Amino acid sequence: MSKGQVLCKIQIGTEEPNEAASAMMTTLSPFTPLTLYTIGHSNRSIEDFLDLLHRIGIRQLVDVRAHPSSQRFPQFNGDALREALEEVKIAYHWAGRHLGGHRQGRSQSLHIALGDAALRAYADHMETEVFARSAGQLTNLARRGRLVVMCAEQHPQNCHRSLIADYLTLQGHRILHLIDENSTEEHLLDVRARRESGRLIYDRLEARELEIRQ
Repeated sequence: MSKGQVLCKIQIGTEEPNEAASAMMTTLSPFTPLTLYTIGHSNRSIEDFLDLLHRIGIRQLVDVRAHPSSQRFPQFNGDALREALEEVKIAYHWAGRHLGGHRQGRSQSLHIALGDAALRAYADHMETEVFARSAGQLTNLARRGRLVVMCAEQHPQNCHRSLIADYLTLQGHRILHLIDENSTEEHLLDVRARRESGRLIYDRLEARELEIRQ
């Protein structure tokens, strides 16, 4: 797949944080948990995809594909998708530069329970300030209207958006995965993860061994 261009007016991860404003918001505003959605475009028609978003009342879509293009399903190329969404008054934002997959992993990764090297590399990325700032901007965006995080795979277990969902769950938010028109799954924190000083470490090997045996 070829690299996609930045298609959104708001680029998550590019805004510089205002420390004074952030401190004031922390002091004056109590935490309000959000409900966010995720979806994988898979092989759906654009009509079915838009219908599903309409049923849920989605007003914003954040695309976390590293490259917003699809040779097999051109209706989900960035330009085409943005145009289709705008026709039904859903805002499109590409956040693949800072929240997308295809990351370079660390040689001494702490996330030893993740057998998939791509997911392990993404968990490494989740420890960075770039990710934390971008995830914070994602939740700020979600306060403007109902939001869905989109990648390619239909099932979140096979996608890095499941790790994004873990991170947001740790922050106290509720995540719902849109599987199809008849199925929505509430996200539960990955059993391979544990919390350490407010971050996620995927090193519970006994959980992985149980998963392999099953």
